[in-house]
Amino acid sequence: MTKPYFYQPAPGSLDATDRLRLNTYRDQLYWQQQGLQLRQSTRQLTADQQQRLNQTTQESDRVKSLLSPGKGPALGQMPGQTTIGPPPLIPAR
Repeated sequence: MTKPYFYQPAPGSLDATDRLRLNTYRDQLYWQQQGLQLRQSTRQLTADQQQRLNQTTQESDRVKSLLSPGKGPALGQMPGQTTIGPPPLIPAR
């Protein structure tokens, strides 16, 4: 489900709608990556699944860099804006 063409190349600045889309995409990538890593922890991934995990990880890193505050005020979050991310993982007993 990776979309490497999504905001490639990155625009000079992202408006609120662009940031919202990227945050949603980042969350989708997170859950895809978590699912593949969980599968990997229980059994060996097929070559296709391993390639998908690698692509998802790379794409997730790219999207995070687009949203990171280090890219400048236009690409970071607006002051006071909160991000709703995935819930914390609860360890199994």
